[in-house]
Amino acid sequence: MKKTKIKLIPLIASLSLIPTIAISCGAPAKSEPVKEDENKQSQQPQPKQPIENGPQSVEDIQTMLTNVTFAKSLTENTVFTELQKSLSQLDPQAKSEKLTKFTSVLNEVKELIRDLDLVELSARSYTQDDLTNRELVVTKLKYPSLDPKLKELRSALNDLLSDLIGFSEQIPGYLNLTENLNQKVFNALKNDTLNNLKDTTQASAVNISQSTIDNILNKYIEEKAKAQQWFTKMNLPKELQIKYFNLALGNTKAELDKEIAKNIQFQNAFTPSVEATQPSSLFASETNVVSNEASTNPPMISLEDFQRLISQSRSSRDIAANTYPKYTNKFWTLKSETLYKEIYDRTFSLAYGFNEYDPKAENGGNKDWVGTLGGTAWLLDYHKNTQNPNKYKLFLATNLHVIGYLSNTLTEEQDKHLNYFDPTGFKANGIALGKQVQTPSFAAVANNTRNNQGPIYYGNMAGFSTVIKPTGSYKNLDSVISNAKLIFAAVDFVKRSNVERYQESLLKAFDDDSKNSFEAKNTSIQKDRNVFDAKVEYQKQQNFVPFYQDFGVFAVDVDLTNADATFKSWITNATAAVDKQVSRKYTNLSPNNLDLLSPTPSMDYVSASKYLSDDKSTFKWKELILPNAKNLYIAGYPAVQGKAQWMKNNPTERSSRELTSAQNSSLKNNNLFSLQNGTWTSRSINDASNSPSLYKDLWHRYFAQDYGYNLDVNFSSLYFGASGSMVLDEFGQTVGIYNLVSQNATFGDLLKPAKFTQLTLANPVLDEGGKLLMPAYNLLDGSDQSKFPEQTRSFRQNLRYLYQNGFEDGDNKTALFPDGF
Repeated sequence: MKKTKIKLIPLIASLSLIPTIAISCGAPAKSEPVKEDENKQSQQPQPKQPIENGPQSVEDIQTMLTNVTFAKSLTENTVFTELQKSLSQLDPQAKSEKLTKFTSVLNEVKELIRDLDLVELSARSYTQDDLTNRELVVTKLKYPSLDPKLKELRSALNDLLSDLIGFSEQIPGYLNLTENLNQKVFNALKNDTLNNLKDTTQASAVNISQSTIDNILNKYIEEKAKAQQWFTKMNLPKELQIKYFNLALGNTKAELDKEIAKNIQFQNAFTPSVEATQPSSLFASETNVVSNEASTNPPMISLEDFQRLISQSRSSRDIAANTYPKYTNKFWTLKSETLYKEIYDRTFSLAYGFNEYDPKAENGGNKDWVGTLGGTAWLLDYHKNTQNPNKYKLFLATNLHVIGYLSNTLTEEQDKHLNYFDPTGFKANGIALGKQVQTPSFAAVANNTRNNQGPIYYGNMAGFSTVIKPTGSYKNLDSVISNAKLIFAAVDFVKRSNVERYQESLLKAFDDDSKNSFEAKNTSIQKDRNVFDAKVEYQKQQNFVPFYQDFGVFAVDVDLTNADATFKSWITNATAAVDKQVSRKYTNLSPNNLDLLSPTPSMDYVSASKYLSDDKSTFKWKELILPNAKNLYIAGYPAVQGKAQWMKNNPTERSSRELTSAQNSSLKNNNLFSLQNGTWTSRSINDASNSPSLYKDLWHRYFAQDYGYNLDVNFSSLYFGASGSMVLDEFGQTVGIYNLVSQNATFGDLLKPAKFTQLTLANPVLDEGGKLLMPAYNLLDGSDQSKFPEQTRSFRQNLRYLYQNGFEDGDNKTALFPDGF
């Protein structure tokens, strides 16, 4: 039998949406096309061939890893966002020119990273002995295009930062710009002072001793730099930074004020007071609260006293964010082993396939079949056939970035109505679910502990045997498992009037991408060019860029009649675990569970925090809600070297009296909550208008990323592949879905930054003028228009649309909706 080669390629990971150093945590691996015979679902692979243009040494690989890591860091959202926050200090013309240059190069690097994201995963699987035998998709033909672009990006970033006052402490260490920036900061501060004086007096009357000001400002810079080291080390709050500068720098400021006042003479011989000529400097707005009389010779706060002050303030703040109110003891908590067992029973490693189309070829051209591997899915809901107890309809949840090619699974009319349509014609075809067969231990283990047991997979396409072979075993059960059907995707799920304010900037970003992105300029293969053109043309027709949130639900039908005992146990255990959680909702008193009809806690952490912090709020159920979580439970199937492994969060270090958590806190691990009050961000509120970021790896479409809130979680940095894992609180409630992890995390390291997205927003978000910024929503059930008047789609609402006459047996009941959806 003829064999066809399949290569493992990781799909692009999302490079944005969270502060500092985080990217999406589980883009699946994508295989190269397999030509599909008209009469067969798939064919077997050909023997591997030595690569011609791959790396020839371990040093080559290490160079790739180093440069790609650097490139990823520069494409992260927060670095760019922080730059923009400081751009107000640049000259308007310089800002425009330098920002335009930096943004242009940054976008090109992003596109390269999209193409080269597989470098790390592929390169790490190499050894010295198999360099010429194992396939590496990114070859030296592609890689060199990244290196010069990185150099150009470094140069553009240097230019952009050169005029930023006081920004040196915010630049990551790998840029090595600190020394270069110090002098520029000094000069900028000095010029700012002089320019301010010229604005407030007659320029010809300014007669200041340059050397005197240089000396004083130099001292000012030195004190600032010294203080900034403390701030960085201790994550000093803004209000305490101001207090310290008022004290520590007051003496220097007073010297400068006196020297300026002494040397400035007005034409009318009137000598102004020091206060009248107070210069504008980097900290002018912060230091001018110190009176000149008091600052003549203020006490210089000692480092010891300063650290004590900071410690007391931070400790008080952190304790408040990591403390439960007294009424919490009335809620019912569950043992960690119980919660991890339920997660294990409901969770699967995910693989799926799709057929590639050429949008401009007759009948789509050669419909190459591609298999993907990577990501985690879990059983959200299910329907058991009322006429055949062996048949189930499983509703599985995961991240949208995991199932970016699970497209065109519905009728074209349905896909377009729900806005899930893929304009290229790509169509999902094939699904496989995997699980570690031997039930793992659910006791806490030390950080960086590995589990070497890979999962086995059951699926409905023979081609998965080649895709999965390097990572585990595969069993084909095409008579047992149906193809996947996309039921709900969290895109375009609120009335468009709520996101209209962002459209101008988003459409502008799309226009720039369609013309200037790496994909637009460098796609030479005709089929790929046709795919890109179809993507752009469809967006032009739509003339609207919808937001997306990283959550989706797909359905799989299973018939256990011909399944083996292992697969049967997987399904029965998963459905039983769902039933347990549903029953707890009615029997256990749990926080944030204010609506028994809601399939998820009806109160979210962000809304709870706002209600509890507002003394004027009339909300009457404050003793039934919590804004934080002492313990959250997450587990899934992260992968290393292409091999998925079961792993859970909360290592033994979580209970230690150490300070090893990734999140900034003065508290030791045993006192630190998994979710602290107030540790969340929302790109859709803060950044969409100013720095829109397009997500382009979902159904060959353009979306704005992303909607809702992402919440920081401690002790939970599960590696790539765990994307899509469910998040349970200590009361056994599903509170979100895991979607982001620090790119600095390594496999097994659970102490780095990570995030999850919540599925509800109970309290609408308003701007300062009272205008609606983000309406309330519930991704699982937004059908109650009295609570969610702006929501148009949810899991339940889509069930009503797709199954208007019930399921195949005519019934419309599920575990989450026992009275019918």
